[in-house]
Amino acid sequence: IPFKELNGKYFIKCNHVSGINALYDSSNKDNFDCDKIVKKFNSALKMNYYFQSREWNYKNIKPKILVENFLETTEPLLDFRFFCFHGKVKMIFVDIDTAAEDGTHNPSAKRNIYDREFNLMNFTVGRQNFDTSLVKKPNNLNVMIEYAERISNPFVFCRVDLYNLNGDIKFGEITFYPGGATQQFSNEEADLEVSSWLNIK
Repeated sequence: IPFKELNGKYFIKCNHVSGINALYDSSNKDNFDCDKIVKKFNSALKMNYYFQSREWNYKNIKPKILVENFLETTEPLLDFRFFCFHGKVKMIFVDIDTAAEDGTHNPSAKRNIYDREFNLMNFTVGRQNFDTSLVKKPNNLNVMIEYAERISNPFVFCRVDLYNLNGDIKFGEITFYPGGATQQFSNEEADLEVSSWLNIK
């Protein structure tokens, strides 16, 4: 990680694991333990989710460390997660407070689940709901859906994560096993409905 070349705030993550993140701010570098972070990421580079949980698309991936510009915002950063089945957005997770101050996953993060028209759905997955007044339907939601569907088009299923900063859409990541495919739905009806969207015949 080229810390000496980084001037400003950056988010550091990997392309093959979840939750191994760090926030680097060059203006506060004296309080940033570079050696600790390097050790953390070197350890992460040895991980392979295929052998842990049989997430097969990670089996032959080349592990990499990604350094991205930090997304500055005066309001809570909302993570829009588009669940795409056969290239079509069917469900949207909106997560709030997903990252702690150091960039790691925040266990207190909350989540609302919407349909593609941005109507709140009556179930939860993995996280509790937050106050709906904290998020409004984005004016450019149709554009975000278009981007998510274009990205997801080659795949039977994936989740496309986007950020929306005053109308400026930023790509977060694409994942094929949200929550390691282990998070439970709060009711069976929702589980069955979402399952019906996937045709693997």
